[in-house]
Amino acid sequence: MRETLLNEVLSRRGGGKAIAEACGVSQAAVSQWKKVPERHAKGFGDAVAKILKRTPSPQEARS
Repeated sequence: MRETLLNEVLSRRGGGKAIAEACGVSQAAVSQWKKVPERHAKGFGDAVAKILKRTPSPQEARS
């Protein structure tokens, strides 16, 4: 099962694309994530800030 924050961002219009662009990976790669890989936590946090208009906590960024 996917992590809650990842699921929330992916359910938003353009969320998958925003994550992929921020992390430098394809949308297909992002769609396979069950949780955010540690090496992409910063990019994921940037995408969350853009899509949800809030900054994720450090715990959320790693989940």
